[in-house]
Amino acid sequence: MTVPDYTARIAGARSWRVANTMWARMGGLLWADVILEPWPVGEEYRAKCDDNPEHRPPAEGCNCGIYAWYTVESLVKEWYKPEDFRHVSGIVSARGDVELHDWGWRAEYVRVEAILDDDVPDEDLPIPKRTIADAYGIPMVIPSDYEAFCEEQGLAIIRPEDL
Repeated sequence: MTVPDYTARIAGARSWRVANTMWARMGGLLWADVILEPWPVGEEYRAKCDDNPEHRPPAEGCNCGIYAWYTVESLVKEWYKPEDFRHVSGIVSARGDVELHDWGWRAEYVRVEAILDDDVPDEDLPIPKRTIADAYGIPMVIPSDYEAFCEEQGLAIIRPEDL
């Protein structure tokens, strides 16, 4: 399902691998699980399709696009486990073409809005969460403040039950 036109960016939650080597950090601090490039610091991430560069992500019938879950709860339930200390989670926002799914969305452009201050201890991460947030120029938000933060930032919140 394609999202109707919104003027606001769409809120989501996702996780990233934290760069664990100096070489990786030279590219960026946050890395998606399934692609071998970092999320740009202070910029939007633009999706591209390696299988078919001719179409604009997210394309129907293709797996391309940048993935996020609708809420922190759905992210934790479906994918991210705070005890997996190789990852951090955060709040993102999408614009451009967006496809809605039962679990979340895939988008053309995504920006990191906040790092979640969850149960992952900083000493277990290659880089502390505060350092990551500072590098991206974004705040840290506790997971229970997801909706309040999104509303404060003017991000549209979509819930699975609203579909």
